[in-house]
Amino acid sequence: MVQGLRLVQNLRGGEISEDLPTSRSTSKGEGTVRFQHFELDKADLGTVYAYSPYGESTTLGPDDGNPIQYTGRENDGAGLTYYRARYYDSVMKRFVSEDPIGLEAGPNFYAYSPYGTSTTLGPDDGNPIQFTGRENDQTGLYYYRARYYDSVLKRFVSEDPIGLEAGPNFYAYVRNDPVNLVDPTGLRDVDVYVWNRSGTSVGHVMVTEAGRTTVILSQFPHGPGGESRPDGPNRRLTYDQTWREEARLPDRILRIHVPNDAAFDAAVANHIRRLEWNWLPTTGEQTHCARAAYDSLRAGGVPLAGQDRGQILPGTLGDLLLRGR
Repeated sequence: MVQGLRLVQNLRGGEISEDLPTSRSTSKGEGTVRFQHFELDKADLGTVYAYSPYGESTTLGPDDGNPIQYTGRENDGAGLTYYRARYYDSVMKRFVSEDPIGLEAGPNFYAYSPYGTSTTLGPDDGNPIQFTGRENDQTGLYYYRARYYDSVLKRFVSEDPIGLEAGPNFYAYVRNDPVNLVDPTGLRDVDVYVWNRSGTSVGHVMVTEAGRTTVILSQFPHGPGGESRPDGPNRRLTYDQTWREEARLPDRILRIHVPNDAAFDAAVANHIRRLEWNWLPTTGEQTHCARAAYDSLRAGGVPLAGQDRGQILPGTLGDLLLRGR
């Protein structure tokens, strides 16, 4: 028994209070309705409602038939509460009709698994632009520009155009890691590592296959451990050799999409075969790290402009790539 409680209630602009000498509770289903039991000899008291967490109600005092009850919604007198779009049953603890997401007047939504299998919420209006912003041709295939992707099989339906450079699986989608990687065209992506100028170092640019240590371009004027200078024989170093040469973290690592794979590869091969590394290349036989990366990416369809010849600093290339993303 709880002693010393009082009920205070506003009544038509006034206020009354009464001692509540006893208390009791009733259990209904999973919820418990607790309220103070009282008897008042005042006809103008009005109605007090007590609710369980799920909305089951107990009326204290004379029931005046007020329809506005649980959460401020209308009770229809049959135990159902009207929530505008559908009715709620407080005894069953659920709505009595399906969730109306996607009502005729509202939009439809798509939910996707990591590999792109879709579920439509609401009426399907036939929107073809779905997973990763690519077109669903209504057969379960997505058009990724270079090839089609099957979200049920979780793979492309044709081989990667770059062949063996794609790795052991020619059909894999984002190396089977759709949570962390993207492939908007079905073609190869590349990672561009940019070391800006720092101290006596003018910086460096290395290009690798996306998410891998396979080096595409990393041009130096010397072999591993050689002396840095403004010119020398054109040498491509490996991933580990490049990190040892720079001996610091890159300032940027950018994932870049290459629309024209064949043109990109042709430009890469052209710069690798050049004989001389020169900080200020002026002939077709000279190159350096940023020059080789800029020319190859631009040939592959990456939007770059303004540095088509001569000198280009690694930091400048990084800025151009950021602006074009």
